[in-house]
Amino acid sequence: MKDLFKKLFNYQPDDFTSRENIDGTPSPATAEECHYDVKWSEEDQAFVATVKEFPSMSWIEESPDKALAKLRDLVRATLKEMQEDENSF
Repeated sequence: MKDLFKKLFNYQPDDFTSRENIDGTPSPATAEECHYDVKWSEEDQAFVATVKEFPSMSWIEESPDKALAKLRDLVRATLKEMQEDENSF
């Protein structure tokens, strides 16, 4: 996790919210600050929620609201873990 974190973000130990992504854009401090998209997938016959800041994350559900809610929960848990792991750097 530490290497992935360092690769995705410029590590600044004093302030989690001031970190930037590799492309210079600010990294999100909360799940609500992330950019989400929900689209219908013909292949899956379900709605797929994605999040720009974590391209490998997605969530598939029968309703768009549920897909978005579940993905936000996952992002929230991921950010919490990243903040908790911050002390191990």
